[in-house]
Amino acid sequence: MKTKNICFSLLGMVALSSSCATDLYQSNPVQSSVPEISFKTFADKQLRASVTTAGSMTSFTTSAWSHPAGSAYDGYVLNGVTVTRGEEDGAGANNWDYFPKANWPAKDSVDFFAYSPASSVNVTTGLKKNVPTFPTPPAAGPEIQYTVPGWVGDSRPIDQQEDFMVTKSVDLAFDPLNPSVQLNFKHALSRIVFKAQNQNKNKTYVIKELALSKLKSKGTLNLLDSVPNGASGFAHVAGAYNVSWKAQHDSVTYKVDLGSTNVLVPYGTGTASTDYIAITNASNGLMVLPQETVLGAFTGSTPEYGTVAEIAATPADASYLYATVAEVNYLTNDTVNTRQVVFRLHDPARHRV
Repeated sequence: MKTKNICFSLLGMVALSSSCATDLYQSNPVQSSVPEISFKTFADKQLRASVTTAGSMTSFTTSAWSHPAGSAYDGYVLNGVTVTRGEEDGAGANNWDYFPKANWPAKDSVDFFAYSPASSVNVTTGLKKNVPTFPTPPAAGPEIQYTVPGWVGDSRPIDQQEDFMVTKSVDLAFDPLNPSVQLNFKHALSRIVFKAQNQNKNKTYVIKELALSKLKSKGTLNLLDSVPNGASGFAHVAGAYNVSWKAQHDSVTYKVDLGSTNVLVPYGTGTASTDYIAITNASNGLMVLPQETVLGAFTGSTPEYGTVAEIAATPADASYLYATVAEVNYLTNDTVNTRQVVFRLHDPARHRV
């Protein structure tokens, strides 16, 4: 996607397609003679823009459901319990602690489900059920509802964007040789980062604003059906749309966090990908729900970019990238022009941009 003078490279990273590495873990060992449930965590490290790792994760919320082998669920073992990282035990491992404690069932198998961070205010329906006794869990499995926050007006929302992670580990029974529950967390959101390229040696550009329009902000994730077990990665079909978040709704416009410093795009050769300037990075990339975007169109002669006035009326739910760019004369440092350029927003599962 490019104009005559500046090119934007939109890199949509679908964070649901990698595996876990066995060298990233924290353990909380227990004596094999005491079948108390304890945890160790792994974190998917196959993301180029990953924020949370096994070493930086501080908490998660977990529920555990028991069932006879090959049968439906018959009760809770843990009901939305918060598990927090403790101090190192002196051997380089961290103790994961929770309360109230729970023991392994004598005969049944146990399925564990969890998400991190435990304190996420973006989870509108979580794992914990506010009931006086542990009822029979639904056979369909646990569902969580999540809202990816954006900006409110010109201010950040209280509930900041986050690297939201999920996991499940099913059909487990107490093993005295491996007493801790291994939880392999997967990144459940997509991270979008931006780059720009200047092909006009007579000007420097300043990126004033970036925004993505008509992206779904809310979705439902079934941890039993949609989250892979163990170290398996999320399924993704190359060249097709396949996503785990269901019932997506509420289209919003996401403003990109550019901070308070002007993002300068100086002249480059315009021939190699290394000439692109990073507008966002791992710390301020935009988190969104993995989703299929509707490819829009322009009424003008250029298919990939144009002005707001040139956006075709249909389809009404098409997504676009809006970029406000100031042109600066490199000799006088004067602003020559400020304009808004609009780009079609491709679905990264089907298009390369």
